[in-house]
Amino acid sequence: MCAVAASSHGRFRANIARLLSPIACAAIAACGGAETPPPESPPVAIEAAPAEPPSPEPAPEPAETPPAEPETAGSGSSSGELRTAEVIAQVIKDNRQPFRDCYEKGRKKIPELEGTLTLHFVLDPKGKVRHAELNRERSDIVEPEVVDCALGVLRGMQFPASSRGMETTVNYPFDFKR
Repeated sequence: MCAVAASSHGRFRANIARLLSPIACAAIAACGGAETPPPESPPVAIEAAPAEPPSPEPAPEPAETPPAEPETAGSGSSSGELRTAEVIAQVIKDNRQPFRDCYEKGRKKIPELEGTLTLHFVLDPKGKVRHAELNRERSDIVEPEVVDCALGVLRGMQFPASSRGMETTVNYPFDFKR
């Protein structure tokens, strides 16, 4: 039997202790060592290196620096997925001019505009952009005109389908310099 010791500081505490004693015993017995499972950990981001090393030749016009490491969650060659971070990065690199145009349009209004613009998006199993938004925590460029334009370009893109029928979450940084 559970017993809760009553304090010598009065009858009131003794009465409360007597009333709560069966409740405390029932609560302890109900918990009886049953463990709750640990919370499920969030997916780990897989980081990929650039597909190509930067060219030593100067570009005829300024272009964004290829992102150092686009991050994706839920894909990777170790899982058998063919839609890897490298593949996603290459699709974006192959279509980078419209993103650059968004940046240049913003520079007409804000000449000193430069920095990182990181887009967070989710690809559905078929390769369509299901959700896209600015990752504010990782972006220096937050001007609505530039962001909305870049998100529009991204939403219109088609990526390879997932070989495992999975969604892929991506954070893709664009490094825009003047």
